[in-house]
Amino acid sequence: MVIFVAEDELFTKEDVSRIVSERLKRDREKRGHDTLMSEISALKEENQRLSEDLSSMKTENERSKITQLRARIARDTNLPEGLASRLAGTTEEEIKADAEKLKELMGPGPDVGTGSNPPQQTPKLLTRADLKAMKPGELAEIMPQIEAQLKDGTLK
Repeated sequence: MVIFVAEDELFTKEDVSRIVSERLKRDREKRGHDTLMSEISALKEENQRLSEDLSSMKTENERSKITQLRARIARDTNLPEGLASRLAGTTEEEIKADAEKLKELMGPGPDVGTGSNPPQQTPKLLTRADLKAMKPGELAEIMPQIEAQLKDGTLK
């Protein structure tokens, strides 16, 4: 048998049950059983809605954390910012491994200025001494440049 103590008074389990039953009976009589039941139902619905809202917020928070993690890992591995959303995984280790794999698959960037993408070449400004040292075939090859320099006055 369990005994409850409240301010130097001892109550048995039966006493507590009787007191609670009497209190519920008075409450039902005072407000009506249907009113209590509708309030309980409304509270249950609100509780369900709040639980769903909490679950939704937790999911959104988790998504936000993963998005931030992907952006940081993309930045740390020197991947373009646009590829951050394409990284797969839910843990930091999984996302890092995917970033490294993607970086490896992309390979090194193209060498600008070599191969099929030569750098833009600006022609060297010619002088009269350069022209005197050239053979007639060389002069014929660069005649457009010579004419352009004569026209704009840069041939010295």
